[in-house]
Amino acid sequence: MSDERAQATLALLGERLGLQGLRLNASGVCRLVFEQRWVVTLVHDAALRQIVLHCPLCAAPQAATLSPATLRSLLQASFMGQGCGGGQLAMAPDGHVCLQWAVALADADEALAPALESLLNQAERWSPRLQAGDPAAPAVDEAATLPPAWTMQKV
Repeated sequence: MSDERAQATLALLGERLGLQGLRLNASGVCRLVFEQRWVVTLVHDAALRQIVLHCPLCAAPQAATLSPATLRSLLQASFMGQGCGGGQLAMAPDGHVCLQWAVALADADEALAPALESLLNQAERWSPRLQAGDPAAPAVDEAATLPPAWTMQKV
């Protein structure tokens, strides 16, 4: 059932993007290229019932040369997604720096297109910083900032 739901969600996203017949492949993966620059991979994670989006921001050889200050900036920006609009910056197993988003499958019909747009907007913000080796993070997206009280809740 989860696979059918994910396929229906991708088909809906395809309709919104003008890409009729958009589907996940047999491995649950779909790749889209935007502006001949951004390769966005969508992965259906059936175990967690979500669709994960990720987009490389810089290649592994360049990532290997990033300064400790730049890497610290990436980690700080990834804390609860506050510095990257709700997504996370990460280093992929192959060594490239990527931006990633996870969307719950239950919410994906409405949330996937906005998540994709946010991912692309954040890629535009972060990539120049990484290309230049600039450790300064882009300004924090106030709309994505969580209230401090939320981070301190006792459970």
